[in-house]
Amino acid sequence: MWKVYSRPRKRSDEPVAKASINTRGEISMNYEAWQRLGEPYIVTLWYDDEDRQIAVRSLDAEQREGDAFIVSPWGKSGGRVVRAKRLFTRCRIMITKRLIFTDPDIKSGRMKLSLSYADYADKTERRKSATMEKGYFW
Repeated sequence: MWKVYSRPRKRSDEPVAKASINTRGEISMNYEAWQRLGEPYIVTLWYDDEDRQIAVRSLDAEQREGDAFIVSPWGKSGGRVVRAKRLFTRCRIMITKRLIFTDPDIKSGRMKLSLSYADYADKTERRKSATMEKGYFW
């Protein structure tokens, strides 16, 4: 008797908003975070140097302010990216590793990303540990 094998779902039933900042100064967010932010195509970026927080504030097309940043599509699953190198250069923020924000604070069109409480993503460490378990070394 043949039975159909169904893969277990990797994602939870409830979608989780995620955002990240890479070393090139790009703030990326998944589709859920972009939806909670109000699906903006233009945002402004704010930086609080005392609390080390970056705020992404959504704008309408007619509300465009001085230093507005364009939100571009990213990836196959509806993610978005804001290329914010100007903010990091002007505020002298150095990002040495990719920062990950799981379920960031999103309220009334503003997403707060706290640099002090972010998780680091180090792909090389993860890759080395995975290959060492298999017995491959380089």
